[in-house]
Amino acid sequence: MGKLTKEGIKEIYFLRDIAGYGPEPIECIRRVQTLPHVIMGNHDYALASDGCSSENYIDLARNSLSWTEKKIQQENDADKITDYLRSLPNSMKADIFGKPTQFYHGSPKEPLTDYILSSLRTSNHIAQKLFQRQRLSLDEHSQVCEVFKQYREEQFSLIEGVCFVGHSHRAGVLTRKGYLTDQELGQLYELTGEKVFINVGSVGQPRDHIGIPSAVLYDGKKARFLRFGYDSSKVSKKVLGKNVCMDEALTKELASYFSELV
Repeated sequence: MGKLTKEGIKEIYFLRDIAGYGPEPIECIRRVQTLPHVIMGNHDYALASDGCSSENYIDLARNSLSWTEKKIQQENDADKITDYLRSLPNSMKADIFGKPTQFYHGSPKEPLTDYILSSLRTSNHIAQKLFQRQRLSLDEHSQVCEVFKQYREEQFSLIEGVCFVGHSHRAGVLTRKGYLTDQELGQLYELTGEKVFINVGSVGQPRDHIGIPSAVLYDGKKARFLRFGYDSSKVSKKVLGKNVCMDEALTKELASYFSELV
């Protein structure tokens, strides 16, 4: 947030999960509580649910959520922290720079869990590869592509103008013409008046094989993708620290994860 302040940002919209993987969940939650515009993420929902509803998560996420829930319960104001997470909206609409603007963690159709950008691009790519390897007939390939085309159109029908999302942890832009990463865009997307999904990427866990945190600076005319330094090895060391006290398997897995981001 210090980096964004230096950029002269007037308002911050936070779309990502607040806690769920890192070694300092309480500190993260308390820091984010100072922000006026925060959207609930799927990890926040799991932590706010009774019994930490994380059955549908991969082992790493589920184990980390369980550990995070225990950390929250150790706080004197555990109930207030949980109430805060539970109070977060799963969507937000605002008129920003005279443009109808929507915010979701996932997508308009599935606010918490939809990987709208990466899934659309990846699924079409997989369909093409299967067709090339003769594992899909021409008709089947066409049917798969049509399904995802309809899915994309359904998503676009649910937005009015600009829509910011973040669940995939991958920075990029989706228009009706297709999807481009922030790297392919040269870190800059100029609005044309057409509907657009803008994925802000991730600060704590970028998953685009670049390993550099990202955010988006928006002025109503353009979206500039901001990449900034992040020494994830420090997070790895904190995971291994004695004061964290995760179980051994989770400690090794998370420490390895953050080390690989460097």
